Amino acid sequence: MFDIDPAFRPRAGVPRGEHVLYAGPLTRSDDVATLLTVAARSRDPWPLCFIGAGRAQRAIAQRAQKLRIAHRVSQRAPIRDRAALARIYARAACVVAPLGGLEAIEAAACGARIVVARGSIAAEAATELCEPFEGGDPSSLAGAIARARHAPRDHEAAARIVWRHARLQAAT
Repeated sequence: MFDIDPAFRPRAGVPRGEHVLYAGPLTRSDDVATLLTVAARSRDPWPLCFIGAGRAQRAIAQRAQKLRIAHRVSQRAPIRDRAALARIYARAACVVAPLGGLEAIEAAACGARIVVARGSIAAEAATELCEPFEGGDPSSLAGAIARARHAPRDHEAAARIVWRHARLQAAT
């Protein structure tokens, strides 16, 4: 189980944005390419933000240009300040973390709706705020993002996730 930094807690009063935030390694993986394709095909032109560094940074910009969504796609450097990252998670309409690891659990602890691959650790650890999708299936990812973006905030569920995780950590 992962340790969750105390900065990642429910944040009442933080306005929820319209953007979809990608949390995970920026590699040339199918996850990044699929997310860009889903954004391009969406009838609802939501902004898409990638935070991090990795081999795929240039490929993200090129693919966004090719898909004609460069005006909706932004990239930010990795954020080391945990409190600042927690605020960014809380402001997102949803956080897409295909691997469903620590980033997804931290985002859910802040009250963000998360989109993760079915069967991932986060799909089990943060089920109340999770919209799972079938890995490699763009239509499944698109549906999960749409559900997550329109689901209401639930700070009580986020608090339960933090409490449950802390209890599990204390038991180990």
